[in-house]
Amino acid sequence: DDGFTVKQRSLEKEILKATWETFAADPVKVTCRFLKANFWFWAEVPGAMGMLESKPALHRIFLIYHGAQMIFFLVGLGFMFKLGDAPAFRFVWGTVLYLAFFNFWFMPIPRYYVPFLPLIDIVAAYGAVRLFSKTA
Repeated sequence: DDGFTVKQRSLEKEILKATWETFAADPVKVTCRFLKANFWFWAEVPGAMGMLESKPALHRIFLIYHGAQMIFFLVGLGFMFKLGDAPAFRFVWGTVLYLAFFNFWFMPIPRYYVPFLPLIDIVAAYGAVRLFSKTA
């Protein structure tokens, strides 16, 4: 017994059926909405939408920092795999990839990845160090 009632199971089936009907009716539109929601999941500063509404200059500063953080994170992932360092960091990038592929499907809200930001920062710092040591 998984603890769900017959009524809960029935409701779950109805929701899944409605979801697939919506997708089948217009798959391109649903896919675009999904991609847009998940873009903002990563692009927006976690918690900034409500807290920084009245402070647009501060919001822009945080967006610039967060954008750099995400870019260096991607650069870090690239260097890790290219240079063969990925196995040493598998807990870090594996946890972040788990978040990217499993968590955001259900909750594409930026504040839900705040607990993972230190892991993102580790990879971003690695990427920044590797990038600037290559060009220096």
